[in-house]
Formats: sequence, C-alpha cells, structure tokens
Amino acid sequence: MLRRLARFAGALPYHHSMQYFMYRRLFGPQELRMLLDPEFTGGIDVEAPARWFCDLYEAPDTEDEAARAQTHDIHTYLPDDLLVKSDTTSMSVGLEMRAPMLDHHLVELGLSLPMAAKIGKHRGKVILREAFEDMLPARVRQAGKRGFGVPVSEWLRKDLAETLRETLLDEGLAQRRILRKQAVEALIQEHLSGRADHGQRLWALMMLARWLARRG
Repeated sequence: MLRRLARFAGALPYHHSMQYFMYRRLFGPQELRMLLDPEFTGGIDVEAPARWFCDLYEAPDTEDEAARAQTHDIHTYLPDDLLVKSDTTSMSVGLEMRAPMLDHHLVELGLSLPMAAKIGKHRGKVILREAFEDMLPARVRQAGKRGFGVPVSEWLRKDLAETLRETLLDEGLAQRRILRKQAVEALIQEHLSGRADHGQRLWALMMLARWLARRG
C-alpha cells in the first residue's frame, strides 16, 4: 500500500497525460536508458513511447479526464492487453467469449456521460450501479472492484526465483546486447530482497527473454 501511495504521489506534479503514463508504464525513458545496452539504443528514441502515449491521451476534444483515460484504454489497454488475455484464456478451453459491454452504442453513450455519472465520491461506475439497482443484490452492487491479477511478485520471489535468475542472467541473452546484465541483476536483487517490487517488470523481461530464445 505504501509503495502504491508513493507511486501515486510521485506523479502528482506532472500533467494528467504524463500522470497516466507514469501509472501505466513499466519503464520510463530514464529507466530504459539504464536497462538497455547502448549498442541496442544507438538509433532508438527512448522518449518516443511517452510522447505517443501522451499525445493519444490528449487527442479527445474534451475536458473530462475520465473520458480521456477511457478513450485511451479503448485504443490501448483493451485490445492490447485485456481482450487478448480474455480471448486466449477462453479459447484455450474451447469457449467463445463475448463482451456485450463493448457494443459501440454503449461505449459511445458511456464516453458522453458526465464525470459525476462515472465516478462518485467513494466509488466508481455510478451510473452502472444505479441502472442495475433493481436487478442485483446489494452485496454485488455495492462491492468494490476486483481484478483477476495473479501473485507474480510472490512467485518470482519464491517458486520461480531460480527460473527468474536462469532466464534473465543467461549468457545467451547477454550476448544479444539488448539488455545490460548489471541493470537486470540489480532489478532481480532489489526484488528478491524485498527492497522494491519489480514483479511486473521482471515478468515482462522474462517473457521477452523466452521469446528471443525461441527465435534462436
């Protein structure tokens, strides 16, 4: 909780678009400069992802910050993350999954609503809770938001700690000259010691390393 609070507070001095980028990113430009090998980043503009993200956030012609974030998610987080995971997971067991709440008429209506209909004083999804008030029991309607996250950070500190080291400190990966081995090792040590939570970052780097290994 304290780490999340510190992360939230650290972004407050910045503009809304940069705040959202800081909340959503795994690595910022300065962190990429430390993580990536200079040979790999020689022709890469590490500031470009942040500019693209913020420009997309600012694109809608509205002063409603909730609508800006929602529109951004429609173009990025939904198709590139949530819907991909939902489709892959459901199809792995032979299920055809549908997302009725993403009907374009409903999405357009949602984006047009004022912020007060989306976010209340103490909880979100205000209009949705009111719309289903007579259909859902109070314990469901008033419940807080719950995600489907997995304990990646704990896995990497315990059961997958050895796999983490073997994958990211492999000499074959180091020879590709994409990641700085010392920087990766520092992330691993900070995470395993509990000094920081790099679970999501290290998981992403592990997937990259395994993808590169499969490519040969």
